[in-house]
Amino acid sequence: GTVKGKRVPGLGSPNAPETFSVWGIDVAGAKPRVVAKVKTGLLVGQLTDLKFPAVGGSSPNSVVATNNRAYVANGTNDNVQVIDLTTWRIVATIPLGPVPGIKQRGVSPFGVTLSPDGRRLYVAEAGINAVGVIDTWKAKLIGHIPAGWYPSKVQVSRDGGTLYIANAK
Repeated sequence: GTVKGKRVPGLGSPNAPETFSVWGIDVAGAKPRVVAKVKTGLLVGQLTDLKFPAVGGSSPNSVVATNNRAYVANGTNDNVQVIDLTTWRIVATIPLGPVPGIKQRGVSPFGVTLSPDGRRLYVAEAGINAVGVIDTWKAKLIGHIPAGWYPSKVQVSRDGGTLYIANAK
């Protein structure tokens, strides 16, 4: 477009590979290099499960990884996606919400952490003041832990006996 006689370039497509993506970076060599760009969540304009077009990006905001998987919280899509780190493909999408089978919005997943044995993924669900508990072997939400106002980050102790929750409000 043009503003006051000067050309102002557009920002480009909100669905470009660089936007709303998780990047894989190989840091093993002398010079780090990008090895993957994985789009997570819904593309802008894609129909949601509620049958309206997505107007914003997925907002991938937190990632935790193992040797072969990465778990990504998509803040505006209310889900966690699992990326296979050998193929760089999404292998599971785990919906979040207080009532299974009910389609809603507003869970706002933010922080994620894994239990020491890798069997449980804990997700700070800021919009519903809870922490979601996911069985990583089944890629399924199994419950919620009540939390304070707007939980935003979570961490498990090294022995797996304590879950720490940081609330943003």
